[in-house]
Amino acid sequence: MERRTLIKQAIILSAGASLLPYCRSKESAAFLPLKNLPVSGEQHALLVSLAEMILPQTDTLGAGAVGSTAFALLIIDDCFAEPAQQSFMQGLAGFQELVRQKYGKSFPDCSLPQKEELLTSLEGKKPNSVKQAGAFYTAYKRLTVQAYQSSSYYLTKVHPYELIPGPYHGCVPAPKT
Repeated sequence: MERRTLIKQAIILSAGASLLPYCRSKESAAFLPLKNLPVSGEQHALLVSLAEMILPQTDTLGAGAVGSTAFALLIIDDCFAEPAQQSFMQGLAGFQELVRQKYGKSFPDCSLPQKEELLTSLEGKKPNSVKQAGAFYTAYKRLTVQAYQSSSYYLTKVHPYELIPGPYHGCVPAPKT
């Protein structure tokens, strides 16, 4: 065996061995590099599923398809103050805990009627125990709708944006009086 081949194989084997612990991690990595928000892969899946429940796909695209989750997280990460960011993350954790207590599984794994029941109860803000989850849901819903309404899909296909309110006709004959 040649020395070069042996060295190449040793390098490839050691690189693979050093990457193996990252492949076995149970916690999925964050989908988007954020500076201030530690959002895990499981939390991202919850937020995408929640956005799809807020604005589902019908004959038009839904909130998940236009990337409203990334928009909302970037706004929270870049524009919100640190206490508001911490409150959002605490509300997200409270929402996850509420779903696990009520249904014994994560929000994306719940059935459609279970999701609808939970979100209806948060809309009404009935019990005080879900206050933190209700505040999180209200803030996330507002950002999801804002993201959808400012998406290029919405502004070109659903409600086309006009820069000037009406067409400009520069040269028209004046009526005779």
